[in-house]
Formats: sequence, structure tokens, C-alpha cells
Amino acid sequence: MPDKLPQYSDIEILFSSIQNNIDPTDIDLSAADDIIVSIKKGGKGVADLVLKYSDTPDIFTIDNDAKSIKVGITSAQIGTVTGSFSVNLWLVFGTSRTTHITQTFTLDSVVKYATT
Repeated sequence: MPDKLPQYSDIEILFSSIQNNIDPTDIDLSAADDIIVSIKKGGKGVADLVLKYSDTPDIFTIDNDAKSIKVGITSAQIGTVTGSFSVNLWLVFGTSRTTHITQTFTLDSVVKYATT
């Protein structure tokens, strides 16, 4: 995924080489109780969008052999906002959560205003 995307783009985010964050051994993605992706515009704080595998399994593509998860996010889910976003992946196993490296992307406005 490129760092900058035009506003109103549908986005596919790939998380690869997923491992346990405490013990970097193989992880069984199919054993997760839930898979959660959170998206936040700008800095730290409460996520603007939370997507759960348990709610919308059709947007997640899980490859347990390659230890990767691809998430398809539509422009309707993100809305009309622009700017920088951070994306986090959370794997839920019982009461523990495993996180993955945060990814970032920027949505640029597709409208440019001309001055006359």
C-alpha cells in the first residue's frame, strides 16, 4: 500500500509475519477468539474506526500458513476525512491481546481549489 492515497479510496492493509509479541514463536491465527483492526486519525487516543472479525468476517483475509492478515476497508467506512491515519492489529486469545506493528497511511484531498 502506498503511503499516500486519494480521498475516497478503498484500502487493503496487509499485516505480515505475525508473531506473538511476548514469545516470538509461531502463532495460530485460526485459534484467535477475535481479530480487531483499529484506525485512528492523527495522534494517539481513542480509535475513530474499529473493525472486528466477529462482526465483519468478509473484510478479513487470513493466511495462517504465511502468518498474514489482509483487511479491506472501504471509503464509506473511513468517511470524507483526509490526513494521516495509524492502523493497529489486535489478536484476542482469551483474556490476552497480541498486537502487531502499527501501519500508517495518508488520505489526500481529491479536490484542488484554483484561485482566480
